[in-house]
Amino acid sequence: MPKWFAIALCGLGALLLAIAVRQSSRGRESRHWTRTLGRVVESRVDLLNEADEQRARRWRFVIRYAYEARGRTRASGQVWVGSGGAAFDDEAGARAWVERYPVGREVPVWFDPADPDRAVLVTGAPRGQVAVLVVAGLALVGVGIFALAR
Repeated sequence: MPKWFAIALCGLGALLLAIAVRQSSRGRESRHWTRTLGRVVESRVDLLNEADEQRARRWRFVIRYAYEARGRTRASGQVWVGSGGAAFDDEAGARAWVERYPVGREVPVWFDPADPDRAVLVTGAPRGQVAVLVVAGLALVGVGIFALAR
């Protein structure tokens, strides 16, 4: 393996670890954000891609909600910190979130008092999401270091 490639693997792994730390930190912060009430204005399941020989179908949920913060109506699509890229292998996984947050439902919303446009419906960061980033980051750094040591 070329040295530059091993260094790139280490860099990519370090980037994934930094993202994991950031997600975890923001998730912890969101537990202390200000609570208000909001209303779901959009809730649907989207097909991200059709299946082919190389890949399976992937699904995502789109949930948007409006809420009042600091005297203004605001909107967000973040269900939890970092949920924007959440994708599922089956439609049922995405549909479960849509069923939990149907259009018109009044929902608790937590917004960042320092930046009221940042809001979530679920505080914290999913452990599984952070764990995947940590494992992938450590694996890439490990492979890169192993390759450099050879």
